[in-house]
Amino acid sequence: MRGPTPPRRPVGSSPTRARPVPAPLAVALLGGALAFAGPARAQQAVATPAGIAAFNDDVQRIYDGLRPALERTLEAEVRAQLVAAPLVDGDYVVEVRRVHGLSLGIARAPGLRALSTRRLEVAVPAQGTWALALEADVFVKKAKGMWRPSLLLRRVRVEVDRLRALAAVDLDDADVHRPQVRRVERPQVEQRVRLRAGGLFTDLLLRVLSPFARRAATKALGQALDGVVPSLAQLQGIPGPVWADGAPLFVDSGAPLPWDEVVDGVEDKLRRDHLPHGTLLMAHMSAPSTATWLEAYRAGGAGNPGVAAPEGDGGDSAIWTGHYLAGEALRWAATRDPRALEAVRHAIGGLSALLEVHGDTGLLARVAAPEASPMGQRIATFPRVVRRVLRGEPWVGTSGARGISRDQYMGAFLGLALAHDLVADPDVRGRSRLLVERMLDYLVANRWYVDEDRAAFDPSNPGGSGFPTFWAPGVDQKLNALLIGRQVAPGKYDAEVARVGPGTETQWLAHWTTAFDIESYYKFNLAHGTAFNYFRLETDAGRWRDMLRAFLVLRRVTGHHRNPHFELIHASVDPSLRPTLGSAAREGLRRFLARPHRQVAPAVVDLSGITFVTVQVPVYALPGRTAAASTQTLPSEPTDPTLRPPGGDFLWQRNPFYVVRPNQGSAHVEPPGIDLTLPFWMGRHLGAW
Repeated sequence: MRGPTPPRRPVGSSPTRARPVPAPLAVALLGGALAFAGPARAQQAVATPAGIAAFNDDVQRIYDGLRPALERTLEAEVRAQLVAAPLVDGDYVVEVRRVHGLSLGIARAPGLRALSTRRLEVAVPAQGTWALALEADVFVKKAKGMWRPSLLLRRVRVEVDRLRALAAVDLDDADVHRPQVRRVERPQVEQRVRLRAGGLFTDLLLRVLSPFARRAATKALGQALDGVVPSLAQLQGIPGPVWADGAPLFVDSGAPLPWDEVVDGVEDKLRRDHLPHGTLLMAHMSAPSTATWLEAYRAGGAGNPGVAAPEGDGGDSAIWTGHYLAGEALRWAATRDPRALEAVRHAIGGLSALLEVHGDTGLLARVAAPEASPMGQRIATFPRVVRRVLRGEPWVGTSGARGISRDQYMGAFLGLALAHDLVADPDVRGRSRLLVERMLDYLVANRWYVDEDRAAFDPSNPGGSGFPTFWAPGVDQKLNALLIGRQVAPGKYDAEVARVGPGTETQWLAHWTTAFDIESYYKFNLAHGTAFNYFRLETDAGRWRDMLRAFLVLRRVTGHHRNPHFELIHASVDPSLRPTLGSAAREGLRRFLARPHRQVAPAVVDLSGITFVTVQVPVYALPGRTAAASTQTLPSEPTDPTLRPPGGDFLWQRNPFYVVRPNQGSAHVEPPGIDLTLPFWMGRHLGAW
């Protein structure tokens, strides 16, 4: 089957770089983090120094932000461990009685040293070496023998420098889009240990003790490696087979459906019940309903009975407003319906409010509303609320306790890019350009690292609310946003594109590790939503090929998930697949219409057609911890959309192997329906119907 064709270089543009096309690679990052790895291909290739440098630069940028907090925690742990227990080496026992000072020379981040199809090497740090200096009172005694002298040495300075570690991984790339870890080598560690103190006698004594100090340091590092290596050995064979591999796609049954009238009905209720202030919200309806989407929204159907009130905290309002805007831009391009133009303007106003409430700095709020409104009163009770007068009245907004996230920005960029490019209206284009530049200027100025809208990061609680948001080490989302920025403001972001661009050689590693499992399924929606605009805007053939290989690594895992949204995005990337994937998407949406339009499951659920299989799902542990396997019972194929649980804002970001329970959910909660409208208008745009 013929693959998609890379974009041709536009007239007048600079020539693309000449280099090998990247392939299946993998990375395991030691020194406190477990790994990465990436796409495979048929022939071995070597990542260029520019690609490796771009990857390491992104890791360094993240590390620079995290390091101050990490150093404080590491220093506290080192102090506690040194004083807690003596070091024993042969006949000698050494106790640290008091720590006067500790300094860490760990400014350089870990990173790649080499990257090829079948082998990768990771250095800690990527450049230079690390160092540690400790000044303490040390008590030394001989623990064995007839003569057991002891001595307290004050303000001994122990220096460990020239510290560097190297780890290597071999890969099996027989499956070009699903490489397996074949072998993990024991890490190699180099170091130099020196002892210093004031006074001639103490210096002479320390010369005698220096060999002991070197042995003690080597022993401590060896014990640390012994804890790491068994965990690393468990990486062999990962990520394992693709679950339900080979499950067939849906084939369009051709059964007639009133597509236009159903979608038209959903569009009207979306605008009426879910966007009171321009941003998308779930709705709680005063009257219950158990009708299907087809029954409720076809001509003559009951629609969405009841009076709408906000449902939930609106924490994902930014991403879904962007998805809604994308659908309305596609709708306008297909129909020139004035209602679509009004919806586009309304949604742009909502996204603008999410920026305005933070003072138009470029920091995006998750949700915002007039303070006097029902949603505003709800937001006012949340932690970390911001207030600002917008449009003549007080508004409130929040980025949530954990702050803004990459997926919220992705949704906003997705919608604004399509509004700018597809809607031939000067006001829409101007406002879209302004918002894109505002967000992008903020992210570039902050080095793609956001932590100002949350509590301070506490390394002892990495899952806590203070963990920063950063766009690395994968470059797909950054480069997508930059290409959108270059589209709306030609030339403005060229320097940042040039800096980020070489990183496409290593994009496979982000998608490969993302595809280790199908939990946290929303990550796949984030990647697909990014791909939709990236592939239509990229003009560099080398980067385009890199990103296609990475995208196919992702599709190796999700391509059989019977997900109409993902199928249509793939069809947009590779037009040769439009007949097959268009048919599958039509049938998937046809079955979607048979689901209840409320967040509720039928009272009777027939699962007799599903074959359940019990499997051992490996859990990959961080170094020093034991990996275990969890037993799960899963369907042998992705379930029919009618048998999936209530899907929230967007069914297509939900795991397709979850199964509904009778009466699950609430007959009063109405989801927006963008999981119907966005794929429908995308399919119309691509000629799928």
